[in-house]
Amino acid sequence: MNLQTRHIKPKPVDPKVYDKDYLLKYCHGHREFAKSGANQLPKRLERTMEVASFKKGQTILEIGCGRGEIAFHAAKTGCIVTAIDYSKDAVEITKKLISKLPNNLKRNVTVLKMDAKDLNFPEKYFNQIIMADVIEHLHPWEIEIVIAKCNQLLKAKGRLVVNTSPNLWFVRYSYPIIRLIQTILKLKDPGKFLECYGEVHVFEQTPLTLKKILKDFETKIWGENFTKASWFNKIPLLNLLASALFAVATKEK
Repeated sequence: MNLQTRHIKPKPVDPKVYDKDYLLKYCHGHREFAKSGANQLPKRLERTMEVASFKKGQTILEIGCGRGEIAFHAAKTGCIVTAIDYSKDAVEITKKLISKLPNNLKRNVTVLKMDAKDLNFPEKYFNQIIMADVIEHLHPWEIEIVIAKCNQLLKAKGRLVVNTSPNLWFVRYSYPIIRLIQTILKLKDPGKFLECYGEVHVFEQTPLTLKKILKDFETKIWGENFTKASWFNKIPLLNLLASALFAVATKEK
């Protein structure tokens, strides 16, 4: 590989991949959404909102809003919400969901078709920025741009809340042990770990890569399982081998 080839940036995932079929039939939480709209949420999204702890009057930016569940619940809490996605279908689905809110809440939500690399908002405007199941869909060069922009857009002591799955340490270390135990106990082999439909996860994270990405923030990173193995979520270090990773990155100034 020559020097020129080494510095070629891989192309972003085509936004057309995130169509209605993907969002409503395959993307994490699609079953709950089909049953209840945004009223019933998958545990990981529910936990993301618990971590965000939305408060009335906060300015919230959601990057990669998908079907709009987080934007919907943030608005119900009384937040002023901007939800963006570069998928035309995601924006359409989110707008349809937001339209179900009462008028006094609906007018506090703005849904935009926008690439996260092109964020165009006033500096130091947002109290919180949410990236749920987004960062693994971005190449390293894209993440560098997006995180730098987030830093500019957050108020002093503003927070960037990140949720990403799968944790590569879970895939490499925890899951093989799970399969081995299943085999020893002669239980059903769970098979290869599968997390996502299609080739859309271009940069899955470990706690160390996530820490490096968020190096300019004061950051807390931990892992959580949402299965029967959730008993070790509260154990320091061991939880870093859980299936999902969470990070709260606080802007210092």
